[in-house]
Amino acid sequence: MRIIDWLRPAFSGAEHIPIDRPVLGMRGPVWTMALITATKSIGLLAVVLAPAHEHPAVPAQTFAFVSLLLITLVLANPWWHIPTWFLHFCVTFGAVLICILLLQAKTPGNLVGNSLSVVAYSAYAAIWFPLGQAVEHIVILIGAAAIGMFLANPIDTAVSVWIPTAESAILLGGVIYLLVRRIHSLATRDPLTRTLNRAGLQATVDHRAAKDGREVECSLTVIDLDDFKALNDSQGHAAGDAMLATVAQTMRTSLRTGDIIARSGGDEFLIVLALPMQEATLVMARIVGELPIGASYGVAPLHDFRRFDESVAVADAAMYLDKARKEQHGPKTLG
Repeated sequence: MRIIDWLRPAFSGAEHIPIDRPVLGMRGPVWTMALITATKSIGLLAVVLAPAHEHPAVPAQTFAFVSLLLITLVLANPWWHIPTWFLHFCVTFGAVLICILLLQAKTPGNLVGNSLSVVAYSAYAAIWFPLGQAVEHIVILIGAAAIGMFLANPIDTAVSVWIPTAESAILLGGVIYLLVRRIHSLATRDPLTRTLNRAGLQATVDHRAAKDGREVECSLTVIDLDDFKALNDSQGHAAGDAMLATVAQTMRTSLRTGDIIARSGGDEFLIVLALPMQEATLVMARIVGELPIGASYGVAPLHDFRRFDESVAVADAAMYLDKARKEQHGPKTLG
């Protein structure tokens, strides 16, 4: 069961968050691909300038060097917006170059050296692409290497290089995929409630801001549990943790696909509802009424994910007004 629980965040679609923030200390998929292409182009330049002694044909190496250098310059330009399809193109184009270079390989050293690029591109796909797209790219890379090797080299040499290359790409890609998703899950999810934490919420909001911009019709809710400190003090932190987990599960089962729930800290939760404010207020009144502990909440319109912090401030102020009103007049009734 422990292994299954460890792997579940990696393969559950509901747990997937776009990895477009520096969770692993990297500057993102664009800069990672720029590093790969720059490194490969430097290696090719060294081969082109090396003394001519049984290295691959210079025209093929020069073509590969110039192509990768241009791609590197495009990726490294901070003023250009790089679309996602261009990153897919880079990996696919890398497969084509690998096929060409292997086709021109003259020595076992050239064969092994160029085949290592399959592993590098496979690792990139495993880090930055969803599972289906990563598998597609790895299959294309292994297939391109097979075509280049078997057309240009004796069968025994091609097989002896291609088999370990394919095994390395598959195994390393699989291990990297699981590790990255696991690390990303630990970095973006609250381990107690399994909701998003602040980092995960920010990553999701940033992604939606880039995707949707101002074309949204959402509402933001801030929820704060009433008398949670008294529960912790009277029954212990274990009871408080159990209450937080129960509250999160109750809210999660009441939300729809596309809604976002996050524990922002302590006993406070943030919920983004894909509803206009009036409907969201009714939904939240029902959800709060189903909770096993009293809670105060505030709702604010969210018309632009790029102004998310402003909506949080408005909803937070409304939540404190609700809490103050209940302290004076008691909980409000639904009706």
